[in-house]
Parts: sequence; structure tokens; C-alpha cells
Amino acid sequence: AIEIATVVNDHDMHAADHALTSGVVAGLAALDAAGRDPAIGEEGWHLPTRTALAEAFAPAPDTAAGVDVAIAALLAALPDDAVATVDSGAHRILLSQIPFARLPRQLMQSSGLCTMGCALPLALGHAIGDRAAGRDRVAVAFMGDGCAEMVLGELATLRDAVAEGRAAPVVVVVFVDASLALIEMKQRRDQRPNAGVDYAAATDFAALGRLFGGHSETIDATIDAGPALLRAIEVARGPAGFALLAITLPRRAYDGLI
Repeated sequence: AIEIATVVNDHDMHAADHALTSGVVAGLAALDAAGRDPAIGEEGWHLPTRTALAEAFAPAPDTAAGVDVAIAALLAALPDDAVATVDSGAHRILLSQIPFARLPRQLMQSSGLCTMGCALPLALGHAIGDRAAGRDRVAVAFMGDGCAEMVLGELATLRDAVAEGRAAPVVVVVFVDASLALIEMKQRRDQRPNAGVDYAAATDFAALGRLFGGHSETIDATIDAGPALLRAIEVARGPAGFALLAITLPRRAYDGLI
């Protein structure tokens, strides 16, 4: 792994085999001037790396359900020009490793800051900027249920922005496993007791979406997530302006995947 960053990597959030400390734009320009690798395609991806990542995170052919199946189906259904945002958690590790982006800045996330709940304001901010620029691309916010519960009030901000015509369509996708899955996995890995990570009950996010004026649907984590996202996008492009798709998962759904 090669990292280009403006500061020295001493935060221990991730490791890099090689680090270039410089301005990101200047560093990339310098590398590009040194000669482009013929394995890098027009979209900027190193094609062997893209292929390896796609194969590593692809669901097994005989798998009919699971969060990996649902995410693969969601990303396959994502429009070519859609913008995806994702907040912190186990779902982010999958979404940020699967090479689905076709355009620059098509995936927005908090990265090393690991900010919970950022996907919704990121999507809404992009949707407002897109509408101001005369574009109408859909923004899809991928959220964990713990993250979504932290920013529920932003659904009202989203509702008002789309109702007033200030924002392009937004779809909110919430992965619901009634757990802070990534922290629960770390507790088990470190042989610590389960503490403060599992909820007594799952929140009905579809009901909340309807209360805030959006179209809502709840489905299980299967390949049906793809068609459900397409339905949500179609509704979001209509008068409602936004839609919420809740995908239910069993606890420990990410075991063996990240």
C-alpha cells in the first residue's frame, strides 16, 4: 500500500508500505510526470488491483443472502453517475474496499476520522451543491443503524431541502443489525466482555422515514437489495424527493467478511 498525505502517518488507523508526505495534488502530479503505469485504466484505477479487490470481496457464487450479497447488489444497481457516501462502521470497510467507482469523487467518506453519522449530511450537502449547479444526480447515503440513530434529526433537514427544491434526490440506506458491529467484533477479538454494543431492539427505520415524509421500505439482506434500491431511486426522483431503505441483518453478519 502506498499513501500520499500532507502529514506523517502516525495515527495508527491504517498502515502503508510506502508513504509520501506532500500535498496530495502535487504528489500525484509528480508521480504522473514520472510516467503512467500502462496497467492504469482511463478511470484512474490500477486494473490488476481493481480486479483483485473485486474478487476478494465478491460473495461466494452459491450465497443467497448476507450483507456481502446485499452490498454487491446495491453497488451493481447504483447509477453510473450516482454519488455514494458512507459513515463509520463495519459496512464502511466493505463499501470502501469494493471497487465500484466509475468517476472521481464518486465515494465520499470520513476515512481516518471514522465519523459516525456523516453519510447523511455528506449526501445532503452534495445534493444541495448538485442542484445549485443544475445537475440532478442521485446521492445514496449508506449508514449503519448506530450511525443513523445519531443523526435522525437530519432527516428533517433532508425533507425540507428536497421539498423546497434545493436538493437533488437522496436515498438513505440503513444496515440494521441492532448492534455496533465493528466495536462488538473488536471486543471479541480482544477477548473482552460484550459491553454496550448490542441494542435491546432494532429501530424501525422505515417507519421513521415515513414519519419524516419519505418513501420507506424494509427488506432482508439478499440480492433483492438491488431492485429495492432502484425502486427507492425512482421514488426519490419524484415528488417525495428522498427515500429510505432499511436492510435487516442478523447480528455478527460481518464475521468472516472484514
